[in-house]
Amino acid sequence: MTLMDLLDLYRLGSALVDVLGGRWSRETFSSTSARGEAILMARLFESQDGRTISQLAELTGFAQSRVSTLVARLYSLGWVTRETDPRDRRRTVVRLPTGVRRGIEHAFAQPATGALAELLEGLAPVQRSQVTEALERLARLLRDRGDTVIPIPSAAGGESQSDVNLSTH
Repeated sequence: MTLMDLLDLYRLGSALVDVLGGRWSRETFSSTSARGEAILMARLFESQDGRTISQLAELTGFAQSRVSTLVARLYSLGWVTRETDPRDRRRTVVRLPTGVRRGIEHAFAQPATGALAELLEGLAPVQRSQVTEALERLARLLRDRGDTVIPIPSAAGGESQSDVNLSTH
């Protein structure tokens, strides 16, 4: 058995983001910058207090100019608000309006079944089930540890289980 290395882990994370971003983008956004918009909206969703342009650039890996362009587009659509940072008037704080936040909560609350089926296409049903179960356990572990702010609903729609142990010891 070959162990997963960090490049494999990166590819896995990228594939999961691509599947989610692609599904969310197709369902929510229509522009050519849809993936960037979806990533930016997800990063804004993580913080009730909003984020500055430089924070968004750091979190997304996008250039500040791209973040500014995306924010301008999202602002024109009414999907974000912009305010001058009271602590530093040179900075702009970007936030999600309440209605948009609720819409994102609804979008993220959908079962991941379709996205996982797309990602695991080509595997035998037993293998799909095993991988899905392992991913659900990993999601519960991350949620229980507080490693993610974005809620990750279980496939069954139930509450997280705190007795999940992925270790082998």
